[in-house]
Amino acid sequence: LLRALEALMRRPDVDPNRVRMTFMGRTQTYQGQSISDWLEGKQCRSSVRILPHSSQECVSETVSESTVLLNLAQGQRFSIPAKTYEHLCSGREILLICENDCETAAVVRGIPGVNQVDQSDAVALEATLADLYRRHVMEGRLTAPTREQVAQFSRMAANEQFWSIIEGALRRQTVQPTESAASGGAR
Repeated sequence: LLRALEALMRRPDVDPNRVRMTFMGRTQTYQGQSISDWLEGKQCRSSVRILPHSSQECVSETVSESTVLLNLAQGQRFSIPAKTYEHLCSGREILLICENDCETAAVVRGIPGVNQVDQSDAVALEATLADLYRRHVMEGRLTAPTREQVAQFSRMAANEQFWSIIEGALRRQTVQPTESAASGGAR
């Protein structure tokens, strides 16, 4: 991602002052390398902000200032990070980095405003960042998922689905005769 950001910043049609990428949480290192050390001497250094684990208030403030939310979900093929659902409901566009064949990619496939890119595809990652820059900075246009598109992922929708399953099980239990009634009560 940072290599793709560096490539974007080196383009003559990109104003580095118009791009900010903020990492929050346990983001000081990646694969044993200091992110700050990697950024030294890079064009994108001034555009990257690394914050430690922060309060909910700080996170909310940062999200409210953002037009694109970053979800780093790689290496989680069979699970979907809760952050994915939070981002879907945020009203912001999403850059989701995860394998093309993982569960998270399958859940968001086809939802407008979710830009999913496999971390191993550097060309697609650079093209996605360039597209986000063009639309957000040059055109002032973002594509966020609508409430209707993400409603199926809300806690209310999950609770309603769960309740429907419980009600169905209860109906089946009360409709089916007990073993003693089915055999006429004889033993």
